[in-house]
Amino acid sequence: MSDKTMVARYRLGKAEKKYDYFSRTGTGSAAAMAMANDRPIRVSKLKRGYWRFLEVRDVIADLSFRDFLVGSAYAQVRRDA
Repeated sequence: MSDKTMVARYRLGKAEKKYDYFSRTGTGSAAAMAMANDRPIRVSKLKRGYWRFLEVRDVIADLSFRDFLVGSAYAQVRRDA
């Protein structure tokens, strides 16, 4: 980061071994939260498909995941996931 108000640097350790420790300042935390809130959380297509299977399985209790993946009756459901 180029803005020094967003990150604080600390030096730890003895003279021969020094470790740098970085921490966000209040300004940096506010900027990070503002950037994080603008982006939607992306879930992979595979995970969305499995979640959709779980929703369908709530209605059809004996449905297996394999049947959901290969069954033509569920093709539209899989595409919409």
